[in-house]
Amino acid sequence: MSKDKQYVLVSDSYGVGNKRWDGYYTGDTYIYQGEVYAVCDKEIDKAKKYSSRKRAENAARSLFEKITNYVFEVEEVVGDTECQN
Repeated sequence: MSKDKQYVLVSDSYGVGNKRWDGYYTGDTYIYQGEVYAVCDKEIDKAKKYSSRKRAENAARSLFEKITNYVFEVEEVVGDTECQN
């Protein structure tokens, strides 16, 4: 268990003029009818963790270009969790 700062991506899917909180990005995607979507979960324990804010920001930027209807924001993780990146 690491006590260093860790970061996760929080997703907001956007629809008709409003945002909806979908959860934490798990690091997975899927394709449906030719469009790429993020796999998100409400539990932070299932979220992909990043070892630095910069890595998380780069991932969010990359996903914005790849994923349909999602905007990702970086959030710092509070507490002990295992870092995946």
